[in-house]
Amino acid sequence: MKAHSKQAAELLLENIYCALGTSSLDGSPWVSPVYYSLNESADIFWASSVTSTHSNLIAANPRTFISIFDSTCPPRTATGLYLLGKAGQFIDACLSEVVTRHFQRINEHSQLSGGDFLFDAPERLYCFKPEKAWVLDKPEMIQGHQIDQKTSVPITEVQKALSDIAEVRMDQCFKPMAFIAS
Repeated sequence: MKAHSKQAAELLLENIYCALGTSSLDGSPWVSPVYYSLNESADIFWASSVTSTHSNLIAANPRTFISIFDSTCPPRTATGLYLLGKAGQFIDACLSEVVTRHFQRINEHSQLSGGDFLFDAPERLYCFKPEKAWVLDKPEMIQGHQIDQKTSVPITEVQKALSDIAEVRMDQCFKPMAFIAS
């Protein structure tokens, strides 16, 4: 299980884009690519327009799903991480610090601060709190077909692996923060 936890943590740290899955109350799905930052608790942060489809869907239904993978891998060699959890607007006393760390992670030297994501601002900072995680495992041959396998990984183990790795890569992660859903 430690290998799977480490795989999940490395995927979180090595990628900057995720596929964010949201849905309407009637179940209509919507997937959006967003660049993200994270903290040692595996909370995922991104900035989005308040008028974007996924932001409106999150406001109505915070249940979300995130997939992270390297799309440049040859077929049947990819690793992937699947996360189920809840998302909402991030409103916290440390909002400015999180905004700064978020844009640093993606190598964008933004002059924006926490106040630029409040009130009538066009964007908000969002936070995803994972509740369940799976990693893509080696495919299994079934009747001549390679069938993808997923292995469940406890979030606490992903957080521990992320914390262990983040000690070395602290520039990519920041300490756990409070979370307030919309």
